[in-house]
This record gives sequence, structure tokens and C-alpha cells, in this order.
Amino acid sequence: MEALLICLHSASSPKASDMLRESVEQRFVAPLTEWLGGPEHQTQARLIFAYVMGVAVTRAMMTTAAPCTPEQTQAFCDRFARDIQALVERPLEE
Repeated sequence: MEALLICLHSASSPKASDMLRESVEQRFVAPLTEWLGGPEHQTQARLIFAYVMGVAVTRAMMTTAAPCTPEQTQAFCDRFARDIQALVERPLEE
């Protein structure tokens, strides 16, 4: 969670934001783009990253305020897995 907070605080600083963007591109987007099939999949990889980050932030906020039951956690994980799979399998726009 601490790393996530650092990322959020970095967004307001142009220098830190540039460093964060480069790190995200190198550590997540570029490998995922390659795994998805190459440069034409970069937008798809960025969308997946954005979805994962949004879910991570929301889940971190919600979990501390109102902890989930094991059943709720499992349902959340199942839905998240289906959503990511759908984003991975989504055809490229022509």
C-alpha cells in the first residue's frame, strides 16, 4: 500500500511523475505489450494497467473501512479475473 501512496503523491510533481511513468512503462506496460503480441497492443496494455491500479486503490480504501468476508473476497477475485481476461482477449480496433 505504501508504494501505491508514493505513486499517487508523485502524480502532482512533474519530475516524479515522469520518473514514475518511465518505471511503469518499463516494468509493466512494455512486458505486457510484448506478451500481448507486440507494439500494436500498447494501448491495450495501458488499459489493463489502469484497470489494475484503479482496482488496487479502490480495494485498499474499501478494505480498511469495511473488511470483506471470505465470500466477498472470493467473488471480487473471480470478477477481477474475468475482467482482466476479457481485456486480454479483447480484439484490437481496426
